[in-house]
Amino acid sequence: MPREGRYPSLPILYTKGSHFDVGYMTGTTFADRIRRYWHDDENLSQPSRALYESRDGRELCDVLQKKGEDNFPQYAAEIRGLAAGVGVSYEEMFFQNSILDMMYMDEGVVLDLLGKTVPLTRLLERCSTVLLNRPDVKVIGHNEDDYTALQQYGYMVSAVVDDPDFPSMLQGQGTNGYDNNKEECYPGMLPGVAFSFNDHGLVFCINSQTTDTVYCGAPNACITRSLLGAASVEQCRHLLENRRRGGGNLGFSVNIADVKSPDVLWSAEVQPGLLGNKVHMHPVVEAAFGDMEDKGCYFQTNTYQHLSISNKLYSHLQRPLARSSRAKEMFPCADEHDVLRVLGDTEIYNDFVIFRRPTSKDKLTTCTTALFDIKGKRLDVYVDNPKSSLPLMSLPIHVTQ
Repeated sequence: MPREGRYPSLPILYTKGSHFDVGYMTGTTFADRIRRYWHDDENLSQPSRALYESRDGRELCDVLQKKGEDNFPQYAAEIRGLAAGVGVSYEEMFFQNSILDMMYMDEGVVLDLLGKTVPLTRLLERCSTVLLNRPDVKVIGHNEDDYTALQQYGYMVSAVVDDPDFPSMLQGQGTNGYDNNKEECYPGMLPGVAFSFNDHGLVFCINSQTTDTVYCGAPNACITRSLLGAASVEQCRHLLENRRRGGGNLGFSVNIADVKSPDVLWSAEVQPGLLGNKVHMHPVVEAAFGDMEDKGCYFQTNTYQHLSISNKLYSHLQRPLARSSRAKEMFPCADEHDVLRVLGDTEIYNDFVIFRRPTSKDKLTTCTTALFDIKGKRLDVYVDNPKSSLPLMSLPIHVTQ
């Protein structure tokens, strides 16, 4: 009998209904994987659990929950459905969806954060992305880096959400009021924090970013979930700014393409703020291979390239800086094979690699690799090194809205 977890898998659920219904079906279908993920992902869950069980940590979680419910009630309903499906309390499930906001804090940070912004002392260093824009090749390749529990228990969801109780935040702006999307999911979390696409033809890949301060705004999982309802790049910017809906807590970047308008790819950098997030949209424009000033090949990891951070913080980002330097040695890329070669690179550069496996200096692993073919309207998903393996699955990107 094969050992448990020996062979990687990535099951996909097809479902539709209200926000609660989709959450409930996801929870019931993947309840075992969700519970196992919570149990096995000790690097993430144990520090956050200890913080949650402290008085001040619980107060912070209550504040995040209220901000989520007040500003994103539709996603609170989705979390209620997840909780009912898995068989845990709503408060427990909301805590799990706030872990990314809490995991890099300690109790001293929380005490200050409840009243004001504070320095962030722990680093967010997940994921690497290559954007390539050539006249004949337009792709976004993305490594989803996390602890090994995600590789064992992650899943995908294809959902059509049609909920008359919660009109779209973009109603009347080119959307028809429902979401139709596919995404890789962290077990028990709202979709949208990894890689995804919707039936408007928008594709998304998320990179974590470290900022100098954290805020007590709306949970980041709600902000990234909202992107799945966008119909245009401009709507993505509006949703990322999150004005009048609580701002945000942590930094991140979103790599975006629109298969209906593929001439420009985008890498959006987001820094949190209480009144609204600061967003910089960097265009990756079309450029022929061999151009003297090649702006068609771009690498994004966990260092802001356009929004500023302090020199002190920048000096601590050794892992993403090493990955960026190694990628630049391998640039320029001519086609998707070159993109996969970069994302699958295992050469050690300053003690770190792009395609990651746990070591004494880096506990994260590359769990999956996504390759979005923007011209071909296709997503390929790899669970092994993408430069030397075939994709586990290929999904068409249908534009139906």
